[in-house]
Amino acid sequence: MAGAAALLTLAGLTKVTGMVFTPPFVLAVLAERAVPPRTRLGAAVALATGIAMAVAIHLIWNAYRFGLPFDFGYDASETV
Repeated sequence: MAGAAALLTLAGLTKVTGMVFTPPFVLAVLAERAVPPRTRLGAAVALATGIAMAVAIHLIWNAYRFGLPFDFGYDASETV
């Protein structure tokens, strides 16, 4: 599971908007009934940790680069 968490972290670092698609991975692990609950919970925690790491790295980088964690370097004219 550490490998999957690392891949989710790397995928999240490529484009921050891709993080919108990562929570379903955690939900899919939790919904799988063929695996014991303890194993599912461990996998979900590992994946959620990978997602959280990518988000944290983005926020730290934005704070360093732009002075604010939620400033991604785009102005309003580029979002339309």
